[in-house]
Amino acid sequence: MKKIIFMGTPQFAAEILQGLLEHASYQVIAVVTQPDRPVGRKRVLTQSPVKQLA
Repeated sequence: MKKIIFMGTPQFAAEILQGLLEHASYQVIAVVTQPDRPVGRKRVLTQSPVKQLA
């Protein structure tokens, strides 16, 4: 089993992370992504797709 530290933020990175999590040959031991960012007029903090998945 290969141990992986995954780094990514956008939606396509979340799809790759999902595939790694489902694959039996890999063990994701850490996930690194950008911090939450304020979005929209009300500046609501929003999580990245990778953080939502992890």
